[in-house]
Amino acid sequence: PRFIPLSLTATASDPEDSTLFYSWDCGNGTTIEGEGASVTCTYTDNVTVTRTGSVTVQNDCGRTSSDSFTIQINAN
Repeated sequence: PRFIPLSLTATASDPEDSTLFYSWDCGNGTTIEGEGASVTCTYTDNVTVTRTGSVTVQNDCGRTSSDSFTIQINAN
């Protein structure tokens, strides 16, 4: 199989201008934490599959916001 890197970016802001912490679930068994608003998740193309991942953003006060995404990978 080929490995397919996919760049993902989240846009978030905080009204108190505190530091934001990002936690990414790539939907492929990989979790990336604290890397910031942009990450690269890697997928393989050996099977056709739909992956659902998510990103959660947390501020210094512990408030969170989450969103999910879906990726369709087609076998090559």
